[in-house]
Amino acid sequence: EEIINRNNRNNTNNNNNTEDSSASNNDQSAKCPHCRTNFTKNDIQVDLLLQKQINDSTNTITCPFKGCNTEVPIGQLKQHEESCPYIRMKCRYAEWGCKWTGRKMDLPSHYDTECDFGSSGPGLTNFIERYRKTVEHDHRHQIDQHRSQLQG
Repeated sequence: EEIINRNNRNNTNNNNNTEDSSASNNDQSAKCPHCRTNFTKNDIQVDLLLQKQINDSTNTITCPFKGCNTEVPIGQLKQHEESCPYIRMKCRYAEWGCKWTGRKMDLPSHYDTECDFGSSGPGLTNFIERYRKTVEHDHRHQIDQHRSQLQG
């Protein structure tokens, strides 16, 4: 059984009429890895009976994150993964340039001791200083433009 069933409406192989082509261009389509038929997000439906069987199951699965080894009922794996301290994460300052990736449980010590962008790190200070200089430069440039317009 599959957890997701495709809704086969409007899905025919080798049908190149204009209506089907425009629909697949508007809805990001993908191909089934099994039968290679095109489908969109709108074609996917949750198999509620299978979902209930999974949730009611007493079978367990080991958490997939290295170091955890917690046995979880298969229907509760998603909830466990959301709170698992072994899940790998990027630093919240990754967009600013921090390259750290590690376990969720290690984030507090990373922010306190390692992260350049943490409250005491040089990265945050350098970032603020660069921003301040950029704003000052932009303001100086605007003031100079206004002066030249007033004098001209």
